Amino acid sequence: MLGSGKKVVYLSPYSPDFSPIEPSFGWVKALTQHDELLCEDMCIADDHEVKVATVTCLHEYIFSIPPNLTRSWFHHCNYI
Repeated sequence: MLGSGKKVVYLSPYSPDFSPIEPSFGWVKALTQHDELLCEDMCIADDHEVKVATVTCLHEYIFSIPPNLTRSWFHHCNYI
């Protein structure tokens, strides 16, 4: 038992139910699936420029996640 009535709870090594990364991956995956050009580029990513464009697009999707949504994922996973 820690001070202030808090206690340590040990979790399994990995549990998708307690991982806010899972819904964030789902968010990026949904955006990617709606971007037909990105999906095509990812399938033929032999060209360096295509790879750079794909990574740039995914980077933009990741940073487009609204902070309040990120907070709700952490809240849902009982981190806050």
